Amino acid sequence: MNRQKDRTNGLGAGWQELKSQTEKIAQYHEESGNEYVKMAESINKFAEEQRQMSKQVM
Repeated sequence: MNRQKDRTNGLGAGWQELKSQTEKIAQYHEESGNEYVKMAESINKFAEEQRQMSKQVM
């Protein structure tokens, strides 16, 4: 019975670690996604400014 309890405790600790790491990955994923959106917006703004400047030159 004691051996069974040791396995259960080990499984619980392993599960908690897996959960913790998964939550960290999810947070990093969300943060990087937000950064990519900001970069895309910046690139789109730059491209639009370049189009406007090009029209003015012609």
